[in-house]
Amino acid sequence: MNFFYKKILSDGFVKGEISLIETKDLDRFSHLIYNLRVEQLKKNKKSPFLKLVGRNQELDLLLEKLISNKYVQDALNVLVGKDYLMMAPTARFSSPGDKGLELHQDAIGETGLLFLVTNQNPGSTIMFKSSHKFPGRIANKLSWNSKKLINFISFFSSSINGKKGDFYFWFHKTWHGRKANLDGDKEHISIFFPFFPQSANRSDIEKKNVDYINKTNNTYLKELMKQKVFSNSDNRKSEEIPLSMKIEKFSIKDLMSKSFLLFLIKFLIFEIVFFPIRILRIFKKINHKKNS
Repeated sequence: MNFFYKKILSDGFVKGEISLIETKDLDRFSHLIYNLRVEQLKKNKKSPFLKLVGRNQELDLLLEKLISNKYVQDALNVLVGKDYLMMAPTARFSSPGDKGLELHQDAIGETGLLFLVTNQNPGSTIMFKSSHKFPGRIANKLSWNSKKLINFISFFSSSINGKKGDFYFWFHKTWHGRKANLDGDKEHISIFFPFFPQSANRSDIEKKNVDYINKTNNTYLKELMKQKVFSNSDNRKSEEIPLSMKIEKFSIKDLMSKSFLLFLIKFLIFEIVFFPIRILRIFKKINHKKNS
C-alpha cells in the first residue's frame, strides 16, 4: 500500500484498489438505501443527507462489513491511528436540480471513506488536488468560491469518478465540494464515513452519535462511534502521529512538489481573475452595515 499512502499525501485523496463487498451484498446495500430514500421523500424531507446507522439491522451489518474489511482497517490505522472515532455515516444524494455545494474544508484530523452506491462518471463530488498542503483553512474565503461557479471550478479540479462499489479515502482538509446536478434523470448516491484520530479529542462527535448508538444493536458500530478514554498511565502518546494530523503542519518540502506548485498556480490565477468579485463583496458588506 506504499503507492496508496504516497498518493493521498500528494493529492489529498486516493482511490481504493480492491472490492470491499461482494456484488450480491452491494446490490442489497443499494436496495436498502433506495428504500430509505423513498421513505424520506414520502415524508416531504428533501435533505440531500440521510443518516444510516440504526435504520435497519441488515443495513447495519453491511456497514460493518465495509468498515471491518482488513484493507480499510489497515488504511485507517495509518491515516487516523488506532482507537479512532467514527461519526455516524451518512448517505448523500445528488438529485437532478441539486444546486451543489461550494468548496469547503472540515475539522482538524478529519479523514473520510467515500463509498459510491451508484455509477458516477463524472462524479458529483469534486476535490482540489494538493489543496490540503496549503496552510490553514481558507476555502470559504476564496473570491471564486460560490455555488454559481462550482461547475466551472470542477473543470480545474478532480472529479470523484467510479463505478458502483468504488471508494476513496481522503483528508477533509482538502478543498472539496459538490457539483450542481444538471442531469435530467440521474441521482448520484455516495456514503460518507468520517473518522477522527484519538488526538483530535472530539468528544462532541460522540454526543452527536448518541442517538445512533442507542438505535443500533450492532456492537461493532457502537464501539466505533464511542470516544475511547485512556488513563494518564497509558503510553499511547508515544505512538506514531497519524498522517491526518501530520498534514496539518505546512512543510517546506511541499514547495518542491509538482502537484502543489500546480495547485498554487491555479489558486493565484483564479484569485487574480476573480479579484473584482472580492471587491464587490466588500462593497456589499459596507452597504449592508450602513443600512442596518
